[in-house]
Amino acid sequence: MTEPQPEPSHLNAAPERATGPVGEDEVKHLPAELVFRSIRSRNLFEETVARLSQAIKLGVVPIGERFPTERELTEQLEVSRVTVREALRALEQAGLIEIRRGRQGGAYVLRSELSEARANVRTVLRDMGPALDDAMDYRRAIEPTIVELAADRRDESQLEYSYSLFEQSKLVPPASFRGADSRLHLSLAPMTGSPSLIAAAADVQLRLGELLVAMPILDESIRHSHLQHERILDAIRDRDPQAARDAMIEQIEATAALMHGLRWG
Repeated sequence: MTEPQPEPSHLNAAPERATGPVGEDEVKHLPAELVFRSIRSRNLFEETVARLSQAIKLGVVPIGERFPTERELTEQLEVSRVTVREALRALEQAGLIEIRRGRQGGAYVLRSELSEARANVRTVLRDMGPALDDAMDYRRAIEPTIVELAADRRDESQLEYSYSLFEQSKLVPPASFRGADSRLHLSLAPMTGSPSLIAAAADVQLRLGELLVAMPILDESIRHSHLQHERILDAIRDRDPQAARDAMIEQIEATAALMHGLRWG
C-alpha cells in the first residue's frame, strides 16, 4: 500500500454533504462486493436467489429502485443469463420485485422481506435466543475493526459518500431510518480495502436485520445514533483510528443495552 499523501486543506472540515434524496446514482456507489460477487456453489439458482434477496434486505437496491441489468448481473455473479432470469422471476413470484418492459424496463424492488418482520420485538428477541448474543459478539468483533482500519486507509471519495449517506439518514422519515442506518454502516467497510471485511459487514447487518427492523423507532434513539455516526465519521476524517473504534463501540453498546431492556423489560 502506498504511503498516505498529505491531505488537502479542505479535508480539515467535513466534506460537503448532500441534502437531496438518495437516488439511483448514489445507490450504485454501495460496493458491488456486498452481494454482487462471484458465486462459488453447485446450487447456482438457489445461491443467485439468495444473493438478490440479500441486495433487497440490505438496502443495496432500495424499494422503488432498479436492479442492475441481466447482463451486468451475469458478469458480476459469474452465472448464466438463464440463471439470473430464473432467479429474478422467482423474486417476482414472491412479490419482492416487478419486472417492467420498455425503455425504462428492468427489475424494480417492490418491498423488502424485512418489512414483514413481526412487530413484537420481544418475540423476535426471545426467538433468537443465544443467536442474539452471538450476533452482537460478532458485531463487536467486526465493526470496530472496520472503522479503525478505515481511519488509516480511506480515500476522500469514500469518506464523502459516507458523509452524504449520513446526511440522508437525518432526512428520511422515522419508518425509513433502519434502512438508511444500514446503508451508512455498509458504506464504511470498503474504506478498509478488505473484501473479507466488506462481506463480514454485510453478514452483520443480515444477522441483526429482522431484529433491528422490529425494534421500535424512538426519536431519542435516532438522535443518539446521529451523534454517534457523526463522531465515527469525524474520527475517520481525522485519521484517528482509536477515536473511530471507541465511537463505534459506544454505538454498539448503546444498541445492546436497548435490546437487553426490550428483551427482559
